[in-house]
Amino acid sequence: MNPSCGAKFPGYLMKKHPENLQPGTNFEATVCFSKGKTCCAKTQRIKIMKCKDFFIYKLPRSCLKRGRYCGTGGESNFPK
Repeated sequence: MNPSCGAKFPGYLMKKHPENLQPGTNFEATVCFSKGKTCCAKTQRIKIMKCKDFFIYKLPRSCLKRGRYCGTGGESNFPK
């Protein structure tokens, strides 16, 4: 995996981000951290909550000292 977010050890969701959830729905997901040529050197559980038009993520401190959570470049609602 290419560390597109500039992290030494990038972390991404192992499975596709859930869709079609009702607001107020909470779920857990697994983040996989890449290290060197190993695509999934460490995993970490995170919590995600679906709100009306967005998601809230509870991200614990990375399990790797220089690990960072990364996104895939999806759309955002931030003004440009």
